[in-house]
Amino acid sequence: MKKRLMCILLSVVLVMGVFSIAYADETIPDNAGNITEQGDKKEENEPTVQPGEQAKETAIPSVEATSEQTEQPVVPAEEPVKGPEQMTVPAEPVQDNTANGIAAEALEQLDDSLIAPFAAGDETTLRNDIASAAPGGVVEISNNITITVTPLTVNKNLTFRSTGGTVQLLVAGNIRHMDASMGITLTFEGVELVGNAPADGGGISTTGTGTITLNGASIKNCQATQGGGIATTGGAVFNNSTLTGNIATTGDGGGAYVLGATIISGSTISQNTATAGDGGGIYSAGTF
Repeated sequence: MKKRLMCILLSVVLVMGVFSIAYADETIPDNAGNITEQGDKKEENEPTVQPGEQAKETAIPSVEATSEQTEQPVVPAEEPVKGPEQMTVPAEPVQDNTANGIAAEALEQLDDSLIAPFAAGDETTLRNDIASAAPGGVVEISNNITITVTPLTVNKNLTFRSTGGTVQLLVAGNIRHMDASMGITLTFEGVELVGNAPADGGGISTTGTGTITLNGASIKNCQATQGGGIATTGGAVFNNSTLTGNIATTGDGGGAYVLGATIISGSTISQNTATAGDGGGIYSAGTF
């Protein structure tokens, strides 16, 4: 009898324990101490989460969230490849390797050396500039200058140029302004040769085939036995220049005695005299 009672009590205790465990599983106290029933009271539309899926959702952000937080790089559309007829190729500068191109480049580099470093304002400086100038160079004259004792001697091609306005080369005594070696070419720009001399070429005397060129220059009041202003066995060119008041006392060419070609353009030839010869203005034995 006692054994049966003990078994019944044990059975009751076991049943009570099972019900207690089941009830505990269905009720969870919240933070406020309230009991919330679980299990069948979940919302019908709430998806069932399998074990492990919640961790996946937390660890891997959704595609939508990622696209909102990360700005995708914009890839520019590729431009169509131009055909040969559409392509523009910049032109390369053409280098002139010809003899003329090389000569022109060399001349530009020599420009500074062709001009005397200082403009001559007196006879001594003028003579020094003539001696030091490079062949084909320029001798600049800034003031009127009087030549004394002996003519200026020139043995190279030179240009005599005024630095501004008109400058005069005068002579003191019976000498000419300039003696030039055979075949020398001389050019005068903005310079007036004024004076007197007893021999050939009152202003300038040259021999050979060189050329005397006046560009905006003048030869005035010069006197010689032949070629009162100029006596040359070469040629003479007068551009916008003047020959006036020159005299050949016994020979030809009061203004100029020229055995080579003579070219005159925009110039004045006036009041020149060949007292006993031909060509009061110009005596030209060559092409005129």
